[in-house]
Amino acid sequence: MKKIFLTLSLLLAFVPSPLLADEGSTPTPAPDPVPITLRVETASATLFNGTITISACTTFPASTIQTVNGFCALEQSGLTTVWTWYGEDAFLDSMSGISNDSSLGNYWTWFANLELGPVALNKHQLVANETLLLSIGTFPLKISISNASPEVNTPTAITVSKFSFDSNFNPIWLPASDSTVYVGPYSVTPNEEGVAMFTATTTDSLAIYATLTNFLPTEHITLTPTPSTALETPTPAPSTSGSGSGGSVLPSKGDADAALAFLLQHQRSDGSFGSAMQNDWVALALSSTNKAQASLNALLPHLLRQNELTNVTDYERHAMVLEALGIDPYAHSDAIQKIISEFDGVQIGDPNLVNDDIFSLFPLMHAGYTKGDEIIVKEVTFILSNQDQNGSWGSVDLTSAAIQALAPLSDVEGVPEAILKARSYLVSRQDSNGCFGNSYSTSWALQAITALGGSPSAWAVWGGSTPLSCMALLQASDGGFGPIEATIENRIWATAYAVPALQGKSWNTILQTFPKQVSTEVTLELSQNTPSTSAHTASAAVGIVAGISTQSSSASISTVTNTPPDREPKLTGVPIITFSNQPTREITSSSPLDAIGRYLVSVLSKVASLFLP
Repeated sequence: MKKIFLTLSLLLAFVPSPLLADEGSTPTPAPDPVPITLRVETASATLFNGTITISACTTFPASTIQTVNGFCALEQSGLTTVWTWYGEDAFLDSMSGISNDSSLGNYWTWFANLELGPVALNKHQLVANETLLLSIGTFPLKISISNASPEVNTPTAITVSKFSFDSNFNPIWLPASDSTVYVGPYSVTPNEEGVAMFTATTTDSLAIYATLTNFLPTEHITLTPTPSTALETPTPAPSTSGSGSGGSVLPSKGDADAALAFLLQHQRSDGSFGSAMQNDWVALALSSTNKAQASLNALLPHLLRQNELTNVTDYERHAMVLEALGIDPYAHSDAIQKIISEFDGVQIGDPNLVNDDIFSLFPLMHAGYTKGDEIIVKEVTFILSNQDQNGSWGSVDLTSAAIQALAPLSDVEGVPEAILKARSYLVSRQDSNGCFGNSYSTSWALQAITALGGSPSAWAVWGGSTPLSCMALLQASDGGFGPIEATIENRIWATAYAVPALQGKSWNTILQTFPKQVSTEVTLELSQNTPSTSAHTASAAVGIVAGISTQSSSASISTVTNTPPDREPKLTGVPIITFSNQPTREITSSSPLDAIGRYLVSVLSKVASLFLP
């Protein structure tokens, strides 16, 4: 890496420039000023980010030729700069006290519209409205979309790349498969080619950008979906006649059993349904019914993994899944702790988003937190402060989620009024066929109606159509939801939303409640279907700060058969983790459970790390 930056730096210093020309004794008239966007970034701070109009300056100290160049931009930015001149080429040594560091291989690098600068900065003539980026210790990401104005329900490809160098020190853009793409309140993970697919379900405009650790975030691109002209358009209800008069017969509601059968049909041989996010949403759907026990058991190993959890919304969804399955979220995951760690005293996660705050209430309110806890008080305040004048939180989907999240807190000041405004917004967005757009939005709206204590029949529009009859029209012949032309991944996603909605179940009615964790000691137990008296232990270093002392603890793995009387787990054979200061013993069994035990010990270590100073 040091060689890469050093080679780059020397290259920029000595590359010949076509700007070199014979200079006369008479100064050349100065060109007009040029407006640009200037960004100056370090690995930890933004030194400058804004629009600035650059006036011409001399190309190099002994020159009388004036151009509007990159050197001028930095000199006029107000930042302190130190330069070294190699003949007629300027080499940037430091800016705002941040210097090139050959020991770390960190050098100031510049880009024009995300193209690596091929010449010294003073030889780069600025173009109106270009973005001039200078960075040290970090490189940029680049983002593009296949269509900025796709039709609703039409997938949009989002491509993210990260800057690097190849083995010959040539600049190259690589697929940023490890980045996270944000589309409005949603997050999407790119595939190995750095491409993420997103399907807009409403015509609401959405801001798209991507982030990756140790890289600069991308620019924001606005996605402006347009109304669909073909996909998921409800077909007319069948006609019938009686007593000589014509009329229409509307289906009463969608078929939840057919939707469930569609999901089970697409479960993979390894028990999963696709990505971690799809597994979670399907698990919430399956947990809303008592007809999918075997499928849930096969899915369990994928649900217990946390390797794909990156954002706080991932942890919120993961905790909801555990609670829906009757699994103590404190015992099997650090999701609750992760959510709490993202609380900054005002809100959780990204202060520019509200979806991570709305979805935090579901797992926290089912993990022992109440309206009296500061984090709940502040979250409710933040959510209410982000409600739009029209009563929404930006879309039907998120507004429906907010209604569900706030419903259990209806006795908190300001909440009843906010819910009433949100309800009015949903009324205004209901179509003449009873739908709220597509099946995604209508499913969440149905859950909001349930959370409000209402009946879908009370939401009948002129002609008798209701949200449930809308779902019947949107359901495909194979039982699934989403257009037949859509990808199977999107159809699984849409159908997972529909299953609890068709049963009249909100997320709060699906999730089970667990007491708030008050102990920092751990015992690791593995429950099985058959009684067993064998016990195995595995040591784990757990640092518990109490005053100035730190004590060593251990984790034990044992087989148990008892289920707490106040829980009704959806699954059997589920690992249960608690803390204990029992003496350490070695694992001596070679049973097939050892592999699970080793995995759980690794989970335990992650949990234990939360208590280290």
